[in-house]
Amino acid sequence: MAFSGWSRVKHLGARRRSVNAQASDHPLSMAGKGVHYSYVFDLGPGLNIFRLADRLLKENMATIAARPSNDELKVSNGLADTERHLRHAEHTEEFMREFLSESPNVWRILRLDPRFVLRRMVPAYLRFLVRYFLGKATTETGGRDDALNAVADSIAETSNDMREGLMGYHVGGATRVRVEQKVHFPRYFKSDPYVRLAMNRIFYKDPEKAEDDAIEISLMAHRSGICILTFSMGTPETMTARQIRRCIASGDRQLEFIKISESIFRRYVKSQEKSIPESKMDRHFSERFEGQRWLTIPLDPGAEPDDGLSVETVFHVYFHALISASKREADDEWTCYTTLSLGAPQCCSPDEAKLVHRIEFAGLMLRLYRPRKLESATEELLLKNHLKIADKELWISVSNAMYVDWHGTAIDYIDDMVTLVPLESALLQARQLEQIDAITADAIVRDRRIFKAQNQIAVGLQEYRRNLLTGPDDAVIVNALLDKLGAHALYSRLLDRIKTLEGLINSGYSRMQSRRSLAVSLVGLAIVLVLLPPRIEEFHDKVANLGRRPASAISWIDDIFGGRSHAIFWICVIVFAISCFAIGATCRRWRRPSITRKKFGKSLPRQISIVLDDPPSGHDNWSSVPTNDQSC
Repeated sequence: MAFSGWSRVKHLGARRRSVNAQASDHPLSMAGKGVHYSYVFDLGPGLNIFRLADRLLKENMATIAARPSNDELKVSNGLADTERHLRHAEHTEEFMREFLSESPNVWRILRLDPRFVLRRMVPAYLRFLVRYFLGKATTETGGRDDALNAVADSIAETSNDMREGLMGYHVGGATRVRVEQKVHFPRYFKSDPYVRLAMNRIFYKDPEKAEDDAIEISLMAHRSGICILTFSMGTPETMTARQIRRCIASGDRQLEFIKISESIFRRYVKSQEKSIPESKMDRHFSERFEGQRWLTIPLDPGAEPDDGLSVETVFHVYFHALISASKREADDEWTCYTTLSLGAPQCCSPDEAKLVHRIEFAGLMLRLYRPRKLESATEELLLKNHLKIADKELWISVSNAMYVDWHGTAIDYIDDMVTLVPLESALLQARQLEQIDAITADAIVRDRRIFKAQNQIAVGLQEYRRNLLTGPDDAVIVNALLDKLGAHALYSRLLDRIKTLEGLINSGYSRMQSRRSLAVSLVGLAIVLVLLPPRIEEFHDKVANLGRRPASAISWIDDIFGGRSHAIFWICVIVFAISCFAIGATCRRWRRPSITRKKFGKSLPRQISIVLDDPPSGHDNWSSVPTNDQSC
């Protein structure tokens, strides 16, 4: 798949260094648990996140959406249709079970489906009576009952499949929201800072894995316009240093083929200002499952490694589809931060691995092609543990992080999410500072842009270094990543720029007040010179003596108001009202009312709630927390 246009990609820490090497005596081998690619980009200030969420759900580009301040889950049009078909199937199953029972209740059957009873059962029963009186009726119903039982079993199986699929979407879409609700203080969600959506997944084949797998994609649309698109993928069960390096860089994670949903691909094609004939769409989107048609894009055997399918390729499709759906003119600047989750070493013991493979771990944090000898201070900085627990470590660099469980190998998505939340919170804060930096740097043109920059500062700096996370290590993780990203230095520069901007705002406000004072003076002068009531009648007489046309105009005005005295009175009233309105309009700063509808998606008649139990003590025990699903 080729992408047209120029894309200015900003890679964090993409430069690779070379120094003297010193390798270990045996190759590194770690248990793989999962990898998460966090793509951060800006759709621009003033983004209506609720309208965007509603459009993504209506077009079936996303499946589940939720506000962290509310436990209700919103679903797409496709899932709403699935739930409606499920209710119909359950109703039919209940009817069939009652109809085929040994002692069916006629009134219950009639209540369950009166149309079927009146249209099908009553005519059939009348035909049976006619055949019975004519001596042609038969009582052999064994084969017919077996066929009906088979139909009932098929309906029950279909209902169960739809129920499990619907519940799976809810669990997958709500887990991330529930984790964020647990690890944040409730005060953060009072103003609905963002909307979390579960986007359509991508099915793929990895050359490193035997079976096909799916990429779970989650979108956080923040009110500042900053969005984070998270791609969560599986990894090989056992990973070498080469495989770990390929997983860290999303552009190096090659895929044999991908299956993409029709709704996402249509939006991507629209963003490229192209059109595909329906006949060609029908031919290529031949596979259908999960309520949508899917397109399979294979890897071109003759393509170069940089031109093949990769995780970055998939992101480009979703990125441009989101730009098209949001109807924004966003640039192509984005960053990718990788969080790799590893398990226990497979080549040696954990204590031995920490010593023997220390150089390799440090090189992987720098994305080196092969192990190189580094300065001891550099190794200490790269392999500094930001967790307080002993059996797990979190290493953070400017471009990626490694979360290592030295004694576990089981995949734990919730535990990964608890670690990922503070990292993405730091990425969000850093990107907000960059957004403010870009806006304030170009805010000296007009007063309107100055006030816009002031408003964006009020929105963007609300979350910077606030105590919003409840975990014992979260604040340390956030500050460490912000420091590596240079956010603290940027924040200091912004404070100086904000002082300058404040001076511009004060001078702009002074100019505005001067214009208002001048307008008030002119209006007052007009009232004194023109609308002085004792001189109005004399003014009328002088106008009437100017000629035939002015005299006829004065007579016409007198006739309208019912005489000269009435005309003078109402003219005074009208001009006085106009003067008051002009004074009020010039002294008030008019703003357009900001009305944001927070409705998006569809609600199911039977709400499905996903609840995460509280961990016994601290975030390190989230791995044993079950997920409870409740259907009402």
